[in-house]
Order: sequence, then C-alpha cells, then structure tokens
Amino acid sequence: MTWNPLVRLIDYIAGVVNSNPVLFAFALSFASNAIPYMTVPYLIAIAIMAGNIKGIVLKTLIVVAAGVGAGIGKVVVYFMGRGVHRVLPESTRENLEVFSKLFEKSMFIAVLLFAALPLPDDLLYIPLGVAGYSIKLFTVAVIIGKIIITAMAAAFGTAVSSLVGEAGASSMIATIVILVVSIIITIMVIRIDWMKVAKAYAEKGFWEGTRILLIEAAESLKPKRRRPRREAYQSPG
Repeated sequence: MTWNPLVRLIDYIAGVVNSNPVLFAFALSFASNAIPYMTVPYLIAIAIMAGNIKGIVLKTLIVVAAGVGAGIGKVVVYFMGRGVHRVLPESTRENLEVFSKLFEKSMFIAVLLFAALPLPDDLLYIPLGVAGYSIKLFTVAVIIGKIIITAMAAAFGTAVSSLVGEAGASSMIATIVILVVSIIITIMVIRIDWMKVAKAYAEKGFWEGTRILLIEAAESLKPKRRRPRREAYQSPG
C-alpha cells in the first residue's frame, strides 16, 4: 500500500515521456537549470531517453528541445544575478574578476564553454548578470553550449545502449551503466574546487591549470573521511 503513490507517480512520468518526449525534455531541462546551484542532473534522463529511442529525427528534436530549455533556464539565473546584485557576497564579484582574467579575450567563449562542459556554470553566470553582460550574447552562447552538452549526453546514452545490446544484455543494464557513470561525473563536478582551477589557469598558465585540474579530479573521487567524534568530557574524580 505504501508504494502505491510512488508507483503511480512513476507510471505518470513514464506516460508523459512516452506521449511527448520532446516537451518533457524541454520542461525537465528548463526546470533543472532555472534554480541557481541546484541543477538536477537532467542529462542523465536525456542520455537514458536517447538510449531507448531508435529514430534519429526524434533524438535530434529531444536534443534541441533540451538544449533550448536548459539555455532559457540559465537566462533566468542570469536575471536573478542582475536583480539581486546589491545583496550578493563579495566572493561573487571575485568570481567575475577571476573568470574575466581567464577569458579576457572573449567572455562569449567562456559562457559557451561553461554551458558545453559539465561545469558549475552558475559560478560564472550569476556574476555576469551582476555585471550586466549583454543578454543577447549570453543567450546565444548558453543555448549553443547547452545543445552541445545535451548532444554529447544523447550520444553517450546511444553508444552505451548499442554496446549493451550487442553484448546481448537487457536495456536495464544500459540504464544502470548510464546512471553509474553520470553519478561519478556529478560527484566530481560537485567536489572539484573550480575557483582554484580557474585561478591556476588565469595566473600560472595552461599546464599548471591542467595539473591542478587533474589533481582536483583525482581528489574528488576519494571517499571523504568522517571526522572522529570527540568523547564527552568527564570531570575527574
């Protein structure tokens, strides 16, 4: 009895996905990207959907819809930065200074790269909203970038499903593989100190920045040690 509501919810979501996967991809991607620093790994869903869809036209429509939805979601984040610029902490302005130095030739490229790669892009996008960066350039760059990363997720899901299918395994195995790999990447992105990496690239150059990035990536995969609990103090005697 306890599981009935959950089962109904899963059945409802499955029905929505099956009836209109393009609209679902757009809505999920928008909602996942419109909340600052709280991006749900929507790319996992896109990868799984792409792995279970055969038609190239439908896959393309899903990729474009998801990319546009994610891009519009980031435009919302941009306007949040512009709207609350007076109450943002000093660290946000420092973020902008670091990324401005790193991408001094073209902030457009910075926006595109952060959208096209699995990076915590709100570190850059909120400060850009504060600074009043061109909304037209921002929108174009972020949508292009989001379509690129969505296409990569779809390609990954399709490749995994194809390999698993050739091995004679079920589609459930493909879904599990996609989930595991995606969770590992998500953990790495969350744990890496991206400001440290950006400062290394900006101040010490490509090779040192890459070295710091690789070190941070390796460190992010190590299990975190729990701090030992202090024993309760007992008075002598």
